[in-house]
Amino acid sequence: LEAARVAARRGHRVTIFEQEGETGGWLRVGCLPPHKEEIRTLAKSLTVRAQQAGAEIRLRQAAVPEALAAEKPAALVLAVGAAPLIPPIPGVELPHVVPAEEVLTGQKQVRGAVVIIGGGLVGCETAEFLLEQGDGVTAVTVVEMLDRMAAAVSITYRPFFLARLKKLGVRMETQTRVEEITAAGVQVNRRGAVEFIPADFVILAVGLKTDAGPAERFRDVAPEFYAVGDCVQPRMIKEAIAEGFAAGLKI
Repeated sequence: LEAARVAARRGHRVTIFEQEGETGGWLRVGCLPPHKEEIRTLAKSLTVRAQQAGAEIRLRQAAVPEALAAEKPAALVLAVGAAPLIPPIPGVELPHVVPAEEVLTGQKQVRGAVVIIGGGLVGCETAEFLLEQGDGVTAVTVVEMLDRMAAAVSITYRPFFLARLKKLGVRMETQTRVEEITAAGVQVNRRGAVEFIPADFVILAVGLKTDAGPAERFRDVAPEFYAVGDCVQPRMIKEAIAEGFAAGLKI
C-alpha cells in the first residue's frame, strides 16, 4: 500500500492485486488484541491514501505471473507477506492445536486451560486477548524458549505490558522448550527439568516464515522487481512501510 501510494503520487499508473476481500494484510490481525485498535486506523489510512494518490485496488484477485506479464508492467512490487510457522513438535497436528491468528480472528474458539507456544509479541498479546475476553478460558500459560518474554517490544512499553499480563494471571515460563504436545497438554523442558503442563488447547505463536517461491516466480514479470515487507523477512510494521516507501521512490 505504501509503495503504491508513493509510486502513484510520482505519476505512475499503479494497480494493487489483493487476493483477500480487504486490504491490510497482517494489520487486520494485529489490531485485534487489546489496546491495538489504532492499528486498524493505520490499515485504513494506508488504503485510503493509496487510493487518493490514484492507485487502483483489485480485491479478491490473486496475482498470477502469466496474467501480470500479459499486462506488460514496467515494475512489480512483491508484498505477499509471510505464513505462520508450524514448529516440528510431535503432536502439533492434533485437533486442539490452533494458530494464534485463528483465535484472534474468531475462526477458532478455545476454552479451559490454554498453553501458548511462543512468548513474542503475538503470543503475549494473544494471552491478554483470551483473559480479557473471559469466554470460558480458565488459565493461560505462555512458554518461551528465550530468557525474555516479548523481547522485541520497546523498552519503554515492555514493563507495563508484562505487568498487565501478570495482573491478569498469565503464567509466563522462559527458557522453556516444548518437547511434545499430547491430548492432555504439553511436555516441556524447563531449564533442564522435564515438566508437564495440562492444557485443553494449545496455541501456536512462534512467528512467520518466508517462502522464496513467489519471488522466483514473479521476478521476471517486469524489468524492475522489488520485494518488500514480510516476504523478505518477517519484522515489524515500520520496516514494511519503510521498504514500501523506498520501493515507490525507486520506480
